Amino acid sequence: MEPAPEVVASQLEWTHIPSTHSYQLLVGNQHFATLAWQKGSGSIAAAESSEGRWTLKRRGFLWPGVTVRSVATRQDLAVLRAQWRESTIQTADGRVFRWARSGFKDPTWKVTDSAGKEMLSFEPRRRGRHLEGCAVASSPEAGSDPALLLLLILGWYFIVIAWVEEHHDVTGAIGATLGAA
Repeated sequence: MEPAPEVVASQLEWTHIPSTHSYQLLVGNQHFATLAWQKGSGSIAAAESSEGRWTLKRRGFLWPGVTVRSVATRQDLAVLRAQWRESTIQTADGRVFRWARSGFKDPTWKVTDSAGKEMLSFEPRRRGRHLEGCAVASSPEAGSDPALLLLLILGWYFIVIAWVEEHHDVTGAIGATLGAA
């Protein structure tokens, strides 16, 4: 894997790795990170890049959230708190980002900074009920933000989990969502 990307907005993309429960983050044709579920069900996933390894886990029911934890230090690096109107991502250094879907019927999700400036926009691609991947657009400022890779991984994880809950039995049909053989 390559070091963290110098982001060019039109080149960021999450793509499904065939016959797996995994996605890879590409910038152009360079591989920067992987997000993988160990089972065909459940919410625990692992992410890996040249910057480290993390585990991600969904928690909660009425007010769900996602925790990202470093494998090396066993410290939480970020928490996404999903709420009806105002979802947030808080990093270990105290920074807060807003996480929101663009609209009820619009599948696009956005990350904005504390000043309200859009940093990332995730536009999922699907084939039937299978989630193929996601195009990600970023602002020029996002490319130099130290939280960029964490936001990319956490955002995509949340979208996949939300897709499972919206399109499949909530018991965790990750395999059906990813179309793994």
